[in-house]
Amino acid sequence: MKDNTTDNSELSLWLAFKRGDEETFIAIYQKYVNVLYKYGTQITSDQDLVKDCIQSLFIELWDRRERLGNTDSIKFYLFKSLKRKIVEELMAQQKKVSMSALEEGYRFDLVMPFEQKLIVSQAESEQKQKLSKVLEQLTKRQREAIYLYFYNEMTYEEVAALMSLKVASVYDLISDGLKKLRSSMNKIDFMYAWLLFMLLRFSSLL
Repeated sequence: MKDNTTDNSELSLWLAFKRGDEETFIAIYQKYVNVLYKYGTQITSDQDLVKDCIQSLFIELWDRRERLGNTDSIKFYLFKSLKRKIVEELMAQQKKVSMSALEEGYRFDLVMPFEQKLIVSQAESEQKQKLSKVLEQLTKRQREAIYLYFYNEMTYEEVAALMSLKVASVYDLISDGLKKLRSSMNKIDFMYAWLLFMLLRFSSLL
């Protein structure tokens, strides 16, 4: 459930940016550029393309700021905009591929930031290898839904909008994905893996 205070804060920040506040624009860029890069590189392995799309996105946002709609979730707005821009760039590279076909065909690798700000023991390393192998068994859409919902704290509605799905489909994707994780790991391994997943999620905020 969203915090109304957070919603109001996000909206106020967005409105200040739309009014042309350069400091606010820079603050938004600095706050989200890294998570945007992580998200983009899980859609495509072309890191240069992702960097170019992010740069282009922020240039367009600034140039069109007065004409943009309002949002109470800047992260969701940026994720959706970046995904569309990346897909469009990939489509331009494959001119005969339709947007819908490309949406179905893009990759989504759930790459956990295992190296970030963590000192791990050999046992932890083995557990991470197990988790990585299990994550590979999930479908692309299951990985993306889990990544957006748990790692990026988006609502089911936001995940559905970002993935062009119905909310019920997102429920099913996440539920089935977690069931698959549980069935592929014993109870202790699953609980450890889930704890590690949550620690990694919050480590990005440190």
